[in-house]
Amino acid sequence: MFRVGCASKYWLICTLYVIGLFDVLANSKDLIPASIVSGEVTDVSFYLSFRFWEEVFVPDGPNNKKEVLGRWCGPAHNVGDVLTYWILLPNDRLVARSNIRRAKDSLFPNRRSCPVPGIEPPPP
Repeated sequence: MFRVGCASKYWLICTLYVIGLFDVLANSKDLIPASIVSGEVTDVSFYLSFRFWEEVFVPDGPNNKKEVLGRWCGPAHNVGDVLTYWILLPNDRLVARSNIRRAKDSLFPNRRSCPVPGIEPPPP
């Protein structure tokens, strides 16, 4: 939590992330706990897309025109599809979303939420 700048009040979210990560990684005996329990090959792709506490943009509102900045808190198992994640919104609400993108991606910046000085945002 210290390395990513996560506040201490979110210790439970971080703990659940670490528990989920240890569940899909091999232990000292080269066994994967999730594979032992389910009997299936374990998929770790949902942990590879984002880092814990990374800033992401998520659609906000019914028409999904506006995006809000949130924090990635890990995969949301048993909610939606495989690539559905827990996102912590600025109002301390934890929501499950699958349509998210990195906030600090230089190829696809969100100029409406984080304007660049000297560049006008596109009209709505």
